[in-house]
Amino acid sequence: MIILQIEMGAEIGELFAIVLKGIEEKLGGELPQEVDLPDDPEMRELWSDELKEHLLEDLHALDRLLSHPDFGSGEIAFEEEEAERLVRAISASRLGIRRLNLAAISDEELEGTMLPVEQMEEPLRLSYLCFLFLAGLQETIIQALDPDALEIPDGFMELLSGDGDEDEDEPDSKQ
Repeated sequence: MIILQIEMGAEIGELFAIVLKGIEEKLGGELPQEVDLPDDPEMRELWSDELKEHLLEDLHALDRLLSHPDFGSGEIAFEEEEAERLVRAISASRLGIRRLNLAAISDEELEGTMLPVEQMEEPLRLSYLCFLFLAGLQETIIQALDPDALEIPDGFMELLSGDGDEDEDEPDSKQ
């Protein structure tokens, strides 16, 4: 059993749900990313249909989480199987957000740094914040499934908070 507690305003959860529903609609039942499928047309269709069916089941798990009455203000308990569905649904949702709403942002910018949210136009800002929220949620669930899965490197938290000196161990390039 996994217990998850997320503290956030209900209106934020509702906005994220709108972003995710929009991604689902834009995808129109298609997969969020290209997948290598067999060359045989019958096998290709069978695999594609099965992948889409499983994706829909996973997305329903994410819908259940986001619409849970305690989401954002209380504890939510679910089984490991549901957690695995959530991880897959979050991955698919992040891929969809990336492809459809955040295509103008490079992978390096998206994954490497905190972008200036206050300078973004509203649709982009909401998609970006949803993308970040889902990343944190995904990591939290993965950590709950396997506490050793995501080890945080030494000094990482200090780097995020700005307490560490990034250039401390780097030689002076002007020598």
